[in-house]
Amino acid sequence: MRKSIASRQYQDDTGNKAHKPWVYRVGPPLRPVSILLVLALVFLAAVVALSSTACTTQSAVSTETDNFTVGDSLTLKVDTFNGRIEVRTGSDSEVIVQAELRDIRRINYEAIQAGDEILVTAEKTGDWWFPAGNTQADISVTVPANTALRLETSNGRIEVTGTTRGGILETSNGEIALKDVKGNFEATTHNGIVEIDGIEGKASAKTTNGRVTVREAKGEFNLKTSNGIVTFSGELTPGGSNRIVTTNGHVEVELTGTPSVSIDASTSNGEVTHDDVPILTTKAKTDHVIGTIGAGQAELYIETSNGDVIIR
Repeated sequence: MRKSIASRQYQDDTGNKAHKPWVYRVGPPLRPVSILLVLALVFLAAVVALSSTACTTQSAVSTETDNFTVGDSLTLKVDTFNGRIEVRTGSDSEVIVQAELRDIRRINYEAIQAGDEILVTAEKTGDWWFPAGNTQADISVTVPANTALRLETSNGRIEVTGTTRGGILETSNGEIALKDVKGNFEATTHNGIVEIDGIEGKASAKTTNGRVTVREAKGEFNLKTSNGIVTFSGELTPGGSNRIVTTNGHVEVELTGTPSVSIDASTSNGEVTHDDVPILTTKAKTDHVIGTIGAGQAELYIETSNGDVIIR
């Protein structure tokens, strides 16, 4: 009679019963390095899954809109990050704030009215250990023309159109643009350009690694950059003290109207030229010119290196 398979016994060479075949280990035991590699692969797979979920969530944009009734005198303060700020003029009695918030889990946003101030803030919150794409807050505000501005962002552009009370504008890695404005402005950025197209008042514009361009201007100006050119076209008001300074870039100045300017312009590794402008010079060297145009009522100091100065 044939024996049942289930009753078979397995013996080794000595005749002792061996372990059942299905419990034998195939190959050598796992080394610690192999175990660490497996754990690392599992961890990376988890991170990829979380990142995919985060990117899907952050791609959605939440839009917030707030309306405020305001009086004659108003200050707008905006403080945001990784996003642009745009301010334009509208009704004399209303402020409209619109915010586009990307990845709202990470953003604490608020727009409130406190007396004669509108305060808009967006700040990044929480510590997140996995990637989640681009978190940013873009702010757009419509204000009465007679609004003072205090705007600050990072990695974003600031643009102001039509206001008449001036303000302080600060960003980094972003452009600052003013158009058809009046008042006293301070504009500061890094690794970005400053462009002013139509201004009456005073303007201080400073940047690094970017150009400064001022057109259709009337007033008093302090323009400074490094590794960039400066272009100015406009009128300098009598009694004003004006400075244009750059490095590794040329300076081009066009004096409109009836200039009455005292000029001190110098460069290194370049030339100062004024072929079409009648300057009564007290110093006339290739790289340094001192003199007056007209009565010399406004002061203009120009300095650059590794670039030309062109006055016309």
